[in-house]
Amino acid sequence: MMTPAAHPFIHWVQGTEIAYLATKTKWVFATAQSVHFMGLSILLGSITLLDLRILGFLRRIPIARLYGLIPLAITGFLIQLLTGIVMFSAEPLGYWTNAAFRLKLALIGVSGLNALWFWAFEHRRLANLPAEMPAGASAKIVATASIAIWALVITLGRFIPYLQGVALPWVPGG
Repeated sequence: MMTPAAHPFIHWVQGTEIAYLATKTKWVFATAQSVHFMGLSILLGSITLLDLRILGFLRRIPIARLYGLIPLAITGFLIQLLTGIVMFSAEPLGYWTNAAFRLKLALIGVSGLNALWFWAFEHRRLANLPAEMPAGASAKIVATASIAIWALVITLGRFIPYLQGVALPWVPGG
């Protein structure tokens, strides 16, 4: 098991003002956790509508109209990022050595790559798609991946307290 001194980043995080507030003030962590879930709801509520339309549901809504939800999704993600930093700082060693947390971070990275793929290769084509018209297969793969990845991120987030101290050999550092 890694000690705080073994990793300078963990040691640095433990000495921050955010870490002090998150560990010494009871309401800070609880508030961050609650707002984290709100950010998740904002992110997934907006992105899932777009994904479902791409998959053939909500066909009366033009896909380009749902692009207006992307700034809301980004806002939800930023809320999660900031509150996640607060929660991580409360116990950085515990989180960093947790297999579920590490897998969750990796999948969030994969989700970012999926979103970049969508933006680079799919969004222009779909912007001109009339209502009622189905999206192409590649866009459907991206939408399916988005839903699946975020479902796994949520599941892993819930597993964090239960996999504390559990080593999974296929997870580096976990």
